[in-house]
Amino acid sequence: PDGSLKTETNYNDNGQKDAAETDYNSDGQVTSKTEYKNGQKQGKYISYFPNGGKREEGNYTNGKKDGEWKTYDNTGKEKETKKFKDGVIVQ
Repeated sequence: PDGSLKTETNYNDNGQKDAAETDYNSDGQVTSKTEYKNGQKQGKYISYFPNGGKREEGNYTNGKKDGEWKTYDNTGKEKETKKFKDGVIVQ
C-alpha cells in the first residue's frame, strides 16, 4: 500500500457509519461524498470526475435514492435528471 487515504468515515457508538463519508482515488482526489445516519445512506450524495467536476448528485432517504438525481458530463454540463421515490425511478 502507498499509505494514501482511500476513505474517511465517522462511526457512532454502535459502530455504524454516522456522518459524511469521503472516498479518494490513488492521487488523493475526492471521488465521492456520502452522508450516513445510523449506518444508512441518509442525505446528500455527490460523485466527482477526476477533473474535480460533479459526475452525479442526489439525496438518500433511509438508504434509498430519493428526490431529484442529476448526472453531468465531464465539462460540468447537466446530462440528465431523474426523480426517485423509495429507490425507484418515478420520472
